[in-house]
Amino acid sequence: MEGFYTGLLHPLSDVAQLLALLALAVMLGLGFRQSAAACLAALASSLLIGIALGQFAPTVDWLQGGLLVVAVAAAVTSALFPSLPVMVAVLFALVVGILVGIASTPDPGPLQATLITLAGSFVGATLLVLYVAGGVDWVRQTYTQHWVQIGIRVVAAWIGAVSVLMTAFAFAGS
Repeated sequence: MEGFYTGLLHPLSDVAQLLALLALAVMLGLGFRQSAAACLAALASSLLIGIALGQFAPTVDWLQGGLLVVAVAAAVTSALFPSLPVMVAVLFALVVGILVGIASTPDPGPLQATLITLAGSFVGATLLVLYVAGGVDWVRQTYTQHWVQIGIRVVAAWIGAVSVLMTAFAFAGS
């Protein structure tokens, strides 16, 4: 079970993955009722594709930077355009899922341990997006004041700002 818990917490321990998943979750939460099923299906399928790609291809140097750039794009898009077409959210879910899946590749080891760790990563990333998006939607539905919508957009903008800083650090270090 240690490998499953390691995989489960991996999206939370890697800053680039966490920011990309949070930006996607806020985007999904802003249009939860309209796009939840399509985005979660796209995320789950693309995570599986990314996990498969990560097993057969070596981890590339640009992956962390790519995750951060996608996090910036998703967060800024959510902050500026809170009511997006479903296809835009689905496209972001596909890209985030593939990149997070590739980044979740554990170190080489026994097949059973690798599969357990990958299952944990899949569950962790999916649950993080589901719970945060559901929480954002719950806040929007429960508190109907105009400033709540603005507050959620400010949260998206802050995720974008942190992602920009982390992107600058990632590219300055290389």
